[in-house]
Amino acid sequence: MALFTSSNQAGTAALLLVAAAFLLIGVQGTALIRFGSGSASVELDRRVAAAVQRADEVAEQDPRLALGILEGAAIIEPRVGPAAGAFRAMSYESAVRRALERVRPGGATVTVAPAPAGLAVISPAGSILVSIVYRQSRNIQQVDLAPLVGSRQLEDAMGGLFVANQTATPSVADYIATAARQGTVIEAVTWRDPEDDRDLGRALNRLLKGQATIV
Repeated sequence: MALFTSSNQAGTAALLLVAAAFLLIGVQGTALIRFGSGSASVELDRRVAAAVQRADEVAEQDPRLALGILEGAAIIEPRVGPAAGAFRAMSYESAVRRALERVRPGGATVTVAPAPAGLAVISPAGSILVSIVYRQSRNIQQVDLAPLVGSRQLEDAMGGLFVANQTATPSVADYIATAARQGTVIEAVTWRDPEDDRDLGRALNRLLKGQATIV
């Protein structure tokens, strides 16, 4: 039995999800490798342990390659699939943060915020809470915005920015309009890649200027 360790903090955070998936597998009669130590350790099937280690090595520099490796491991053990999906979501969140760094106005910073926001853009004018949601296929619904809209953190912020990879249903626009009448300012933006940076930047600037609309 070997010890699987990593010096890549960002990659390990995602790959722990993979290890958690294997906790439920219980493969019989195969060589195992141990991931982590102590109460957080998980024994992995050796057939996929090498793939997990390789994915960890490249996760920070090339998340797409890491995802491909994990999806390959899911072919060997299909129950890895949900963990690969979780890694995909984490990769999307990282990409959105990089996009916010590109479009933030001068003097503003992007920082981690407590759930449900996840991120915050802090500027001299005030702060904007950012909620990021990744969906594999279905459109965004008002239930996806509810945690941000209902957050008490918004009481001390200029507004909330909701970013998702899928388009929103018409009910989302109605939900945001209702929230606005109650004093909660939200912008919803679809962001998939850097080509959408312009829409993201415009939404952020509107919130910081108190001119929020629905995108």
